[in-house]
Amino acid sequence: MGFDVLVNFHRLEIKSGMLCGIGRPLYPGPVVEIFKSSFDSVAKPRRSLELEMKIMYLGLLAGALTTSSAFPQLIKSYRTKSTEDLSIWFLIAILSGVTLWILYGVAVSDIPLILTNTVSFLPLSCTLYLKIKWDVVNRPLGPK
Repeated sequence: MGFDVLVNFHRLEIKSGMLCGIGRPLYPGPVVEIFKSSFDSVAKPRRSLELEMKIMYLGLLAGALTTSSAFPQLIKSYRTKSTEDLSIWFLIAILSGVTLWILYGVAVSDIPLILTNTVSFLPLSCTLYLKIKWDVVNRPLGPK
């Protein structure tokens, strides 16, 4: 029985009973049977290209809506020259999360995830910069 599956997450291929990594055999012995049985539950039927494109567009739309939410805050902060109402810890947490999403997107080769979070990173990092510039550095010492 032929078993051909590409497991993107692990960058492994099992083709005709041989475990391969980056095109060369890793271990052609009996351990392949263990991998075959464990990958049987992971292997998914291939989707059509049309469905894959629809899923990618859905991800891009969701990312565009999420990404666009950071721009109004940046514009308001710049116009009012105030970021007093923003928590610095919120900005640090959201930027950390966006950075981790970018790294995850790179790890799983997910273009919409990488693009949208990279674009989100820009206004959020600018807002954090303004927060530090206007509220942290220029804060008077002592009680208000």
